[in-house]
Amino acid sequence: MAYPNVAIDSNFYMIFSNVPGVEKQSTLKYFDSYVRGVSLPGYSVNVYATDFKGYDELHPMDRKNTDLGEISITFRLSEDYLNYFILMNWMQSLRYGRNLVDDGRLKMNVINEMDVFILNNQKQKIAKIRFTKCLPTDLGSLDLTYGSDEELEFSLSLRYEAITIEVPDAVESVNLCIPGTSASSSASSGTTGGLWLLKENWYEGYRH
Repeated sequence: MAYPNVAIDSNFYMIFSNVPGVEKQSTLKYFDSYVRGVSLPGYSVNVYATDFKGYDELHPMDRKNTDLGEISITFRLSEDYLNYFILMNWMQSLRYGRNLVDDGRLKMNVINEMDVFILNNQKQKIAKIRFTKCLPTDLGSLDLTYGSDEELEFSLSLRYEAITIEVPDAVESVNLCIPGTSASSSASSGTTGGLWLLKENWYEGYRH
């Protein structure tokens, strides 16, 4: 395999499983197709130190989903403002305790899954980053200006309960191991530490 080129920041797209308050699947195009950019969150692990004979020993002290960062998405505003109004309605429903889903619990008014598909420079899918149970924390402002014909954009920040990364096993450059296993046993089992390897047709069934 040739040494890879550098990544391009426009080689991605997003798929939303649902948006609370949206009943028609076709309306999700106002989100899937209007994504302008996404800021993927960083990832951190909290550590604490214990003293051992005058020497600090470090220990991880996190739960699996403690202190996960926020994901920020920039959308182009649709001409009818519909994608902005849908998100505003969702956030107002959370503030006022109005349920938009059939479950009956306010905490279930979430985007169940947001998928960020990463492409290589040949526009082939090489990874999927999935955020699950996403709740909005901030809907950005809109700046309206007389005498300007600029395309309008707005941002949305969300928290989530989990993040997973999936890569097809055709991606040969991935060589991570589960602790206590060898690289070869991880490859044969189809799993790696923090990455779930899927088959080459892993992306079938998703809209694009």
